[in-house]
Amino acid sequence: MDDASPSVRNDVGPMGNADELRAYHAARQLQGLIIDMVRTFKRVPPDFKSQLLRAARSVPSSIAEGFGRGTPREELQGLRLSRGSLDEVRHDLRTCVREGYTTEKSFYRAWNLSTVTRRMITKLMRDRDPDSD
Repeated sequence: MDDASPSVRNDVGPMGNADELRAYHAARQLQGLIIDMVRTFKRVPPDFKSQLLRAARSVPSSIAEGFGRGTPREELQGLRLSRGSLDEVRHDLRTCVREGYTTEKSFYRAWNLSTVTRRMITKLMRDRDPDSD
């Protein structure tokens, strides 16, 4: 890895830098998939598109905000908010495939990444608070 790219970690380590977290990068990748998916939507209510995009943006943003604040408590709060937004994205993905807004291939690509991302976020939460679930 060159000096320009940060190392990526998924452990407790030093606080304050979301860029070093695999969960953050996975969340950003999911956000990109959702943006690409929404661009293909036809005859989808605009408020649905908007809410899906906001929820997808909130997943990495909440991680970044929590880790930017620099305390374990705020990191955990950011992770909780992120996971909540991720669950909203997952709910909306189910709606997308059920209503025919997207293909099954696009759905499963986003769904699988959302599943992996959720596991990463949950692990980070448990690392900070063993009582988190």
